[in-house]
Amino acid sequence: MRMSHIAKRVAVLATLPVLGVTIAAGTASATEANYVLWNSSACEVTEQITVINGHDYMQADPNRNDSTCAFAIRDNNANSIKWYSTGGSLSGWVYDGPGQSLSVGVYSSNTGYWVWGPAN
Repeated sequence: MRMSHIAKRVAVLATLPVLGVTIAAGTASATEANYVLWNSSACEVTEQITVINGHDYMQADPNRNDSTCAFAIRDNNANSIKWYSTGGSLSGWVYDGPGQSLSVGVYSSNTGYWVWGPAN
């Protein structure tokens, strides 16, 4: 059976989204983003992600600290802390490239627990 010109065009267009998902799923790309996290009205931090030389780097930027707060960057793969501070200074950029999974966290002694940002 021979397909009409319109049927061929519809068949090709119908496969494009599937090909796009397959191609996109197989590639990793570095991204830039900012996420604001707060644990109480006194404790707030921004999880910053930037691209340097094609790889992700993460930084913690404490925005609000009334001396009851702590801030950290956690290595989710190793279940360890890469950076920790009770002050208000930036963490500096921490490598978060392929194979890495980091999260920024904020602790408040008013609530007694950590709030962790999205893993990147």
